[in-house]
This record gives sequence, structure tokens and C-alpha cells, in this order.
Amino acid sequence: MKHFIYAPICLSLLASLTACTGKDQPQSSPVEPEVSPTEAAPTEVASTEPLPKWGTTGTVPKTAGIGVYDKQFDDVRKSNLCAVDKINGQHAARQTIAVPAGSEISFEGWIVNPRQLPPPEFAVVLQSETATFALRGEPNLVRGDVAKALKAPAPIKAGFNVSSTLNGVPAGEYSLSLVQDSDDLVSKCDVSAKVLVE
Repeated sequence: MKHFIYAPICLSLLASLTACTGKDQPQSSPVEPEVSPTEAAPTEVASTEPLPKWGTTGTVPKTAGIGVYDKQFDDVRKSNLCAVDKINGQHAARQTIAVPAGSEISFEGWIVNPRQLPPPEFAVVLQSETATFALRGEPNLVRGDVAKALKAPAPIKAGFNVSSTLNGVPAGEYSLSLVQDSDDLVSKCDVSAKVLVE
């Protein structure tokens, strides 16, 4: 008889304990698999390519000698930071220098970029009403007078002396300008000298 009295009580206690245990037991979340280093998501890698240099847009001829110049630019910054002092050894400021067709021509002068530093390269551009030609230049001569005029702290290699033959350049009068590609913007410096190819 005693066994029958306690049995329902035990069963009742056991059921309530199971219910309580199940209610208080936190549910475990599924464990996410580890990702091995080889399976990790790719990350962006910084480019190791060198930054573009001035003239990579084709502003400046890459080879020596004069050639046809057919560059057209949407945005050109005007500059006055240049000069052609002599053409074939003659003072050229506000002068028209006559040069025989097919002969050699030389330009002496100076150029700096808008930051008043010499650009690594530039183009001497000869333009007539019907054709445009250019030759490559690199400033590599110290010009103390230019440094003084620009109030630079030290002499700078802003001077140049570039030359080429005029093979293929037809007779006519040509205006002169110096063109460079500085800070991804083309700068054009018009000079007062002119060339008359005869």
C-alpha cells in the first residue's frame, strides 16, 4: 500500500524536474566551422605599380628630334614661367629668327612648373597656320638668374639647350610655346619669339 502512495508522487516530482531542467537549460547554437588561412576571403592588395610621371599622357615626345605634334587637350593651363632667350645663338625675345629649311635649330632658355620647380621634360612646340611640330627638351642647366627672379632658396636647373634639324618642316612662320604635363594638367607657356623657316 505504501508503495502505491509514493509512486505517483515520485512520478510527479520526476516529471516536474524534467520540465524545469528543460526550461532552464540554454539552447546551444550551432558551431560555425573554422576557416583555414587558405580559405580566408581575399583582401584588396595595394598596387605596386609606380605613379604616373609627367608626360605619360603623350604631352612630351618620347624620342629626340622634331616631329609632327597632333596633341589636343581639353584643359590647358596658361603659364608665363618660361622663356626662349636664344635661337641659334641669336637673342630671340620679341624677334623673328630666320632659319633655312632642313638646317639645324637650337633653343636656349628656361622653364619651371607651377610649383616653380623644373619639370623633368617638356616640349618645344612650333605652330604655323597649317602645321604643328615639336621636339623634346629636358632642363638640366643651372640658372642662377632664374632662381633669383623666382626668389628660390638655391640655384635650380631650370635652363635648357635643345636642338634638332628641321627635316620635314615646311617653310613658313611659326609661333613658339613650351608645353609640359604638371600635376596631371597640361601647362602651355607662350613665348614672344618666332621662327621663320625659309
